[in-house]
Amino acid sequence: MVTCLEFVAVFCLWSVYTCNADLCAEDNCLDGVMVESGLDVRISKYSRRNFIEKIKDIKTNFKQNRDDFRLEKLEKFINQFRGSQSAGRNLQPLFKQLLEKTPESNASLQQCIKNWLIVLDDLKLFNNLTYSAHMLDAWGRPESGILEGNVRWPGSYYECWQANGPKVSGKWCQAYLGKLQVPYNQGFPLSISWGTCFPKSCSEEDVYAIISKLLAGNRLETLLQQVSCPVPFSDLTTTDIIAIVITVVLSTLILVGSSYEIYKRYSVNTSSRTGTHFKTKECSQPTSKLCQLALCFSVVSNTEKLLDTSRSPGVLPVLDGVRFLSTTWVVLGHAFFLPMYALDNPAVVNQFVKNNPSFMPIMNGTFSVDTFFLLSGLLVAYLGMKHLVKAKGKINILLMYLQRYLRLTPLYAYLILFSLSLYKYCGDGPYWVKFANRVYDQCDDLWYSNLLYFNNLYPEINMCYSWSWYLANDMQFYLLSPFLLILLYRWPKIGMSSLVTILLGSVITTGVLSIHSSLQPFAVTQAIITSIGYRFIFNPNDTTTIEEKYLFDIYTTPWSRISVYIIGMMTGYTLFVTNQKIKMHKAVVIVGWITASVIALSVIYGLYEPLKDFDLMDENLAAFYNAVSRPAFGFSVAWLIIACVSGYGGPITTFLNWKVFIPLSRLTYSVYLIHLLVMQWFVATKEEPFHFSLQNNVYLYLGTLILTFGWSFVASVAIEWPFMRVLKVLFPTGPKETRTADNNRNHMDSNKENITQVKKNGNLRQSIEEISMEAQSDKSRSREKNISLQAQDEKSFKLNGTVNGSFKSE
Repeated sequence: MVTCLEFVAVFCLWSVYTCNADLCAEDNCLDGVMVESGLDVRISKYSRRNFIEKIKDIKTNFKQNRDDFRLEKLEKFINQFRGSQSAGRNLQPLFKQLLEKTPESNASLQQCIKNWLIVLDDLKLFNNLTYSAHMLDAWGRPESGILEGNVRWPGSYYECWQANGPKVSGKWCQAYLGKLQVPYNQGFPLSISWGTCFPKSCSEEDVYAIISKLLAGNRLETLLQQVSCPVPFSDLTTTDIIAIVITVVLSTLILVGSSYEIYKRYSVNTSSRTGTHFKTKECSQPTSKLCQLALCFSVVSNTEKLLDTSRSPGVLPVLDGVRFLSTTWVVLGHAFFLPMYALDNPAVVNQFVKNNPSFMPIMNGTFSVDTFFLLSGLLVAYLGMKHLVKAKGKINILLMYLQRYLRLTPLYAYLILFSLSLYKYCGDGPYWVKFANRVYDQCDDLWYSNLLYFNNLYPEINMCYSWSWYLANDMQFYLLSPFLLILLYRWPKIGMSSLVTILLGSVITTGVLSIHSSLQPFAVTQAIITSIGYRFIFNPNDTTTIEEKYLFDIYTTPWSRISVYIIGMMTGYTLFVTNQKIKMHKAVVIVGWITASVIALSVIYGLYEPLKDFDLMDENLAAFYNAVSRPAFGFSVAWLIIACVSGYGGPITTFLNWKVFIPLSRLTYSVYLIHLLVMQWFVATKEEPFHFSLQNNVYLYLGTLILTFGWSFVASVAIEWPFMRVLKVLFPTGPKETRTADNNRNHMDSNKENITQVKKNGNLRQSIEEISMEAQSDKSRSREKNISLQAQDEKSFKLNGTVNGSFKSE
């Protein structure tokens, strides 16, 4: 028998989701919203018929039992805890009866009840002891907007914790009523919940016992499912200490490196003004590796490099704009759908999606990630072929793998450690503790799979830093790339045939898995998973085997996502063999732009009709869409890049080549890793559920962008760029931009010192000879710098890897 309040929840929430008050008599009541969780496995276990039959069963049970319960009873009961003297008169007899019936063996419960009696007694001294009134006032109560899905009433979290009396202080607890909804993704409660304020001496068991006994007098005793009393974090764990030590070490390195560079520059400037011949040890010499490593952590030079808007010869400027805009698209999708687990009006989202086709780029925001796959493959092929030509076909594959792992992992590893340790101290609120604990539980035993980049394959459901599945895929594609590059270099026809074979194999595999497992497009699947109806049939104890994951998951598995990466490699190879100079007839250009635009718009907006009705697509049509939509979108982006690079983009090229995008694009790797931490922090620390509206979500999006890019700048300057420069020092066969720049700066400083000294001594002949020798030396070093900059483009793929290309521009 389904509990009474569950029927109320179904009636209040389900009936307003595109359905009438008869609770979804039609089959088209498959409503919901989308978040990026990738749980195609679970929804695929429910056929359309079983899903509808389950909803009809709930509807039938509700009609048979809805007279047994009225929401007014719960509201009347909750109201007993609000007010001042009236609350004391209502509750004091109840607690006295509970104390008499509580056995002496249960000392904890007895003490909890005694503290309640103290609170109620203090209500009589309201003018002097207001804490007791604050404790009762902090209780939640049924609020307006129930028909829009507002079934979480947290009350006043901070008011409860700030209620401190001479003998009793308050702590906030939350009671879950009706059917307990397991938060299978972000950790925000989905159940009907009710915030309460109890004395600190009360344990969760005591709170559960008291609420159960008080509900029993109102025929509501069967409603209570669980009680949670989150306590703010205070004790340091071993993981916390490790994170603090690493943070202190990094901060020390940054302080030392920055101080040394400032001292070095100040010394040179002082010697130039005073005429003192002051020499510093040149950090570019092989004997001063320690000096080079110290400068790698300098905030001064790292900031200069990060904000530099100059471009090296041979780069593809259009990629900066594509990279930045794709990153903002990723953040946009999450900004609208992450709060869906913490809304007080989820029913509004249904109508908003139905009435706004312009919402489709957000519903299909997952295609933004395919742009990064394309950029990764493009740069691997383009820069890889340049390197192979210069190295006459030689390539150190193991060194490639090592350098790329060391390039990507430092910031990634630190953020995982941060999410396991210090992140929980960054917030507070009614939902924060539960959320932070869930973040810890998701990564505590699985962090190694992320750092080894197989978290998209094992275990079956891995939610540790869940959005990093992209990095795992991209690393796996990179492992394959050198062999494809060798084929393209030595046997171009065989290499291109291999790319085509992998592309077709991925498309066919995705289509076959879709038909076999009756999979829907990602946007449709997520709409069903997050619907109210699915929450009632979802089995939290349901497990997924590894075989089921590989059969049902076409979102995070490499065989379903490699197609766009291969298209990127084809694009990069084409740009290489044509030297970025593809000549096209005007008619070809017009047809190309029209075709690419139509394909991209069809992919993004083509699902509007099924999503508008929240209906399932025909299985064959769904399989076709799943198989070809991502490669088709990839071809559209590839055309945009080729057309712009070849000079056929017009104003689009001008916009994407805008130099403002250069420093912003360098932050995109950090933004991708950090943005959800910022967004989750905002949603989980709110004292009340998030209210969905266009204005609120746009404000959340823009605020998230600003905060994320700000923190990404800090992370890049403090971790990403220092370790990237360390990598260049440890592997000098890679790009030498840093070392060359230090060389030039040191020799320029030396020139200034010599000139000043010459002027002071007045030795003209000696000055001419010294300046001439320095000029010749500078000229030689200038030639070396040009050669180094050229070598940077040809070798940077080997050093930095594809994510350096897809997320950054150096």
